[in-house]
Amino acid sequence: MACALSGAVIAAGPVGFAYALSQSDVSGLLFSLPFVSFSVLWQVKLYGYLDSVHQIRLSADGVCEFRSLLHRRRLHVGRMVSLRLADGEENPPIYELRHQAGKLRLLETFDFADFVAQVTVNPAIQLEGFDDDRRQSPQAG
Repeated sequence: MACALSGAVIAAGPVGFAYALSQSDVSGLLFSLPFVSFSVLWQVKLYGYLDSVHQIRLSADGVCEFRSLLHRRRLHVGRMVSLRLADGEENPPIYELRHQAGKLRLLETFDFADFVAQVTVNPAIQLEGFDDDRRQSPQAG
């Protein structure tokens, strides 16, 4: 029920704005602006959630496959630059993996420790917030 209601509010903003614009209705434009703003912000946040990596597959040749609901990316360990805990209090924790072509948001999953162990094969990767042996999960707090 809540998803249908939020979907209606998200759709109403741009539709109302387009209608008011086509009618040259200034009061309608002003009324629809908060809905358009909410719609855009909600869609950006939703895209961020849908693009967060929730599954990591490791291969013996050093290639990691990252799967999100929207994308599937393959990345060699040698192209990774840093791994750190992202800002925020999400549960499960979200990590930021920077690589030569950009960055990925990773959810901590059951295979995350195996991924961190494979990442440490490349000594050039900066691990921020991890234990000294670089193979443990980040320390809480």
